Amino acid sequence: MKIKSYSDLEKVEDNMLVDLTELEPRLIARAIYFLAGLTCKNGSLTKISCHQYLVKINK
Repeated sequence: MKIKSYSDLEKVEDNMLVDLTELEPRLIARAIYFLAGLTCKNGSLTKISCHQYLVKINK
């Protein structure tokens, strides 16, 4: 899923590839912190390539 604005992060689901390349550079770090927060308990955040992450959220 390509993230074009910070509000697009609300649509992130389990086992989803998230592409941050179209996000404004100043928001990329905030987006990564948000994704890390989603996965902090039982999930994982895996970097696939530059600005692309695999998000796994175990509920």
